[in-house]
Amino acid sequence: VIKLSEVKSVDISKQPRLKTGFHDLDMLLAGGLFFGQVDIIAGKRGDGKSTLASEIIARAIDQGYNAFVYSGELLAYQYKRWMDFQIAGPRNIVENYSIDGIPNRFITNSVQEEINNWYDEKIYLYDNSIVDDNEQEDLLRTLTEAIMQYGINVVLIDNLMTAIDLDNDRDQDKYNKQS
Repeated sequence: VIKLSEVKSVDISKQPRLKTGFHDLDMLLAGGLFFGQVDIIAGKRGDGKSTLASEIIARAIDQGYNAFVYSGELLAYQYKRWMDFQIAGPRNIVENYSIDGIPNRFITNSVQEEINNWYDEKIYLYDNSIVDDNEQEDLLRTLTEAIMQYGINVVLIDNLMTAIDLDNDRDQDKYNKQS
């Protein structure tokens, strides 16, 4: 415990931060997300929290930072496809239709190769398909190792609730455990 009166003032304009790429948001955040803090994106299901967070990860890569991503809801190939489509943008997505009239959207091989080269050694994804025991413990250990091994600067935990076992203690309800 320290006295608040003894805390030294810091010029926050000189503190390193990650620009989100969204001008109005960066203005509200005094220039971006400050390194060393935890930022939570909250909202209702389907409001675009994961999309916003992934856009911020893409901006981090553009700024020269390495990123670690945990996606508790998507398998690795699903997350990659979703991120690939965000990075490609609408003018690089090709659409054709099956015989049944169902649209099929894809990215051309040349654009996909550019995206993969852009990702290479910059974004690392937690592989939750190989975890046998406590995912929460494994995630923390893996994240710590990845920070040291790959020089991770930015971490995205997309839906930590999927790593936490909510069935261990049936006395508490789901919402108390989430908080």
